[in-house]
Amino acid sequence: MEASLWMWRGFTLFVLLLLAFDLGVLQERREVGVTEALKLSLGYVILALIFNAGVFWYFGESKGLEFLTGYVIEKSLRAFPD
Repeated sequence: MEASLWMWRGFTLFVLLLLAFDLGVLQERREVGVTEALKLSLGYVILALIFNAGVFWYFGESKGLEFLTGYVIEKSLRAFPD
């Protein structure tokens, strides 16, 4: 199934809203505690898994597994910086 124009527009709008939220609301405070950082990280992981469910639903198991694999690899690389 091909991604339609409304899907791209919705995805772009969602990313822009998350960016505005992250830069506008969350960056007002200078110091973030461990608990708050864990909650924010968990929230973003949950959003990624919801997005992954949509990829599974609309594009099939193969594309869903590709996204999930890429996401897990990216998270594991960010967890252990140089």
